[in-house]
Amino acid sequence: HVLRAAANTPAVLRAIEDKTGLRVEILTGPMEAQFAYLSAQKRIQLDKPHTVLMDIGGGSTEYVHSHNGKIVRVQSLPLGALYLTSHYLKSDMIKRDEYTALEAHIDRTIMEAGRIIVHPDISPLDIELVASGGAVSALGRMIAASTDSDYDPACPPQIQQPAVADLLQKCLSFPLHQRKTIPGLDPDRADIIVAGLVVILRTMKKMNMRVLRVNEAGVREGVLQAVIKNGLQWPHEISPKGIV
Repeated sequence: HVLRAAANTPAVLRAIEDKTGLRVEILTGPMEAQFAYLSAQKRIQLDKPHTVLMDIGGGSTEYVHSHNGKIVRVQSLPLGALYLTSHYLKSDMIKRDEYTALEAHIDRTIMEAGRIIVHPDISPLDIELVASGGAVSALGRMIAASTDSDYDPACPPQIQQPAVADLLQKCLSFPLHQRKTIPGLDPDRADIIVAGLVVILRTMKKMNMRVLRVNEAGVREGVLQAVIKNGLQWPHEISPKGIV
């Protein structure tokens, strides 16, 4: 997302190519979203008619809605954990007005993007909500640590909405230096974890979903799968069924 949005992207790409001799391919938001979905398809048994995947990165969050295994809608929104933190959460001890502004921005961004998730007539019972990205992995590890459970990346636990809300409140109650000591949380992620958790929680609430499934892999694994599937060639085209 950073290179997609930066004003000096061409100069950065030339510098990388000059230094390494490698040509850089910038993923579009829709491609990034679909790569994340390919990874989830590989790792998780998706039994329900509808799947919504969100992949939370530093600069953006990608959403994918699939029906019976076919992608029907993709959306990339500027709701990355690093981006939101730098714009809204500027205090060591997060202030109430900062949090309120962040939450309002996330809700407004989702609303203005249109129907990015699923039609309201679709029952939550028919939807599988899956998430990937650093904030999601951190969430799983924090929940495991809080219950003295082992965390298995190959079989991460399903996460209940109240558990997300409880961990978010815990993070909000600590200044940054104390957030770094929360069991299961990488100290290097403590500064941006709040923004990531808010994106997760607001998405769950908007969808009326009580359970979230974690995919410990994500975009990079999806890239490898797509390249292998495409005969070791870079998949440039996007079809309604996915990347080809």
